[in-house]
Amino acid sequence: MGAIWEGRFKSCLVETENYLFTLYRYIEMNPVKAKMLKDIADYLWSSYQHNALGEEDSLIAEHELYLGLAEISALRAEHYQ
Repeated sequence: MGAIWEGRFKSCLVETENYLFTLYRYIEMNPVKAKMLKDIADYLWSSYQHNALGEEDSLIAEHELYLGLAEISALRAEHYQ
């Protein structure tokens, strides 16, 4: 049927801050890499709006490592950037 149905599902634990933020960057930058837009801040269907710009999003459950960036939401977004 195509590539989406090929191969096995793979999952792994995210145990380090470095790995978590590497995954976040990889996922959030996919629309830019696909040349759908130039600036990830312009992509409305991404966690980047919440993680880096501090916009509220009830669909996002913040990871404890992300919460550990700062106590205040605005500072977390700044540190994330």
